[in-house]
Amino acid sequence: MKKMKSIIGSVATFILAALSITSCVDKNDWEVDSSHDRLFSITKMSVSASTTDVEYTFTANPKADYYIIELSKDSLYDAIEMGEHASSLVYGEDKSITKSPVTLDNLDSDSKYYLRVKAMSANIESSNWSYLTDYFFNTRAEQIISNIIVGVNDVTIEWPAGSRATHITISNGPTTDSRDLTSEELAEGKATVTGLDSETTYTIKLLNGETTRGSRTFTTLMDLGGATPINPDDDIAAILAAAEEGDIYAIMPGTYVVDAKIELSKTISVRAAIPGQAVINGMSFNLKAGAGLELKDLTLDGTNATGQLINYPEEYATETAALVVSGCDIQNYESGFINQRVVIEVNSMNITGNLFNKIGGRFIDIQAGYAKTINLTNNTIANSISGDAIRIDNSAGFTGITSIITISNNTFYKVCNSAAGNRLIYTRLSGHSIKLSKNLVTNSIGIYSNQSSTNVTEMTNNYYHNAPNYYDASIRVSDANGTVLDPEFVNPDELDFTVQSNAIISAGVGDPRWLN
Repeated sequence: MKKMKSIIGSVATFILAALSITSCVDKNDWEVDSSHDRLFSITKMSVSASTTDVEYTFTANPKADYYIIELSKDSLYDAIEMGEHASSLVYGEDKSITKSPVTLDNLDSDSKYYLRVKAMSANIESSNWSYLTDYFFNTRAEQIISNIIVGVNDVTIEWPAGSRATHITISNGPTTDSRDLTSEELAEGKATVTGLDSETTYTIKLLNGETTRGSRTFTTLMDLGGATPINPDDDIAAILAAAEEGDIYAIMPGTYVVDAKIELSKTISVRAAIPGQAVINGMSFNLKAGAGLELKDLTLDGTNATGQLINYPEEYATETAALVVSGCDIQNYESGFINQRVVIEVNSMNITGNLFNKIGGRFIDIQAGYAKTINLTNNTIANSISGDAIRIDNSAGFTGITSIITISNNTFYKVCNSAAGNRLIYTRLSGHSIKLSKNLVTNSIGIYSNQSSTNVTEMTNNYYHNAPNYYDASIRVSDANGTVLDPEFVNPDELDFTVQSNAIISAGVGDPRWLN
């Protein structure tokens, strides 16, 4: 019994002691630490940082009169006296911070700050310093760069004039360059960096010491060779119609719907800024008053176009400028490619490196005028030409002139295929010379020509497959020395004319793009 009473007594004593401790903690949790007669430290806090200030939230102590908060870019711990660091900012010494939350301002953006707080009272000793769980927080990067102007090899940034800043950095991957800002740049709020590479991504930063005040990532423009850019939202037809002599236009990537014939009286150049990434639907041209035109690296769809892609609508007494079409994908022009029905002399027609598909009518139809030179080189023409491919009818009766026509390294697939008499070449111009070399003609029932006045002066190294009339000796213009061989196209129905015949590859015959 004595032993049992002793155990019961011990348990009772333990319970009373525990209750006493619990009561003490509850009483002093938000008040004072009885063992030291001071305020308890702040135990719960959080921060929400912006660029130059932070909202600081903490659980207040009812016994505290006010709070002192210290921020510093240098580490804070108990051995550091308040305000010891040069970067320290002390808030609340004027006893103004009496509740939570509180906004702490005048901070630097994109910076790390350490934070500590203590509760203060006029009658009781202050609490110990309390620290954030992670000890520090980061302000967000500032963005005072108000505008950025990107060029091919340079960039200009703008920011509010007079803002605090010391230098700018520009980086491309691991490479970073830095330079100080001049007093003129700071006063104007504007700086330019030159010597950049075209079509390259950079990040430029505006800094004040180690603090980032603004940052922009950009990609320099492609080198347009001084061309004027046209964007998908622009009225391309109106811009080109109003062009001045010698203007060069770079069509930026995108799809453009024109569905109109553009009247040109000047010589201009229209190029894709990035080859193959500018798609123009329904565009055709009238070249008037001696105008010339260059079309380069464009994708042109004539589904809703008016007439041929290139038209010469009016007589012109002197020589016109050149026509150049290169590197283009051209399709669905039902009426044909080039139409010239008036008395006119064109300096030259250079048609090089294009892919034509579904071009109806005649390919080049010249009735009353002529071109001094026609160069048809390195092209693929597929599923096209329901009449004669190149016709020069000379209805105006030109004499004493010479037209040089060169047709070389082209791949023809299913051309002049609507009737057996369709001609690849036909001219009645008295002075002309036609050269045919290294062309690959396949899957065609057409012929070269049966016109007595058509004069072929050179015909060498041409190959044929499923095109027997081109080397039929009974037809007036035919290729007696041509080679018959299957090029073994990969997938011609999908316009993949990659040649698999080693003999044709070795001979370098046809459009070079398919010989690799």
